[in-house]
Amino acid sequence: GTACSSSAVGFGVTDLFHSFMADQDRDVRADGILIVDETGISSKLSREIPCWAGPEAIEMAHQWFAEEFGITFTEQTRTMTTYVIRPR
Repeated sequence: GTACSSSAVGFGVTDLFHSFMADQDRDVRADGILIVDETGISSKLSREIPCWAGPEAIEMAHQWFAEEFGITFTEQTRTMTTYVIRPR
């Protein structure tokens, strides 16, 4: 992937996850990946946010997060509240 944003102070894990989720939902259909951050990591991890999109992006993210930060992904099904917002 390529860096789409960089910062001298760095980005936290939440920033990295949010950016990755946005890249997976570029068509704004809300059908991309949803990541729930349960790492408990509050420090800055990376000075750049990678930009990955497309079908191979999830595997790239799995590998990058595991190799760079020791973060692994687990696919789970959870019940959640969904709000539908419409104009009046």
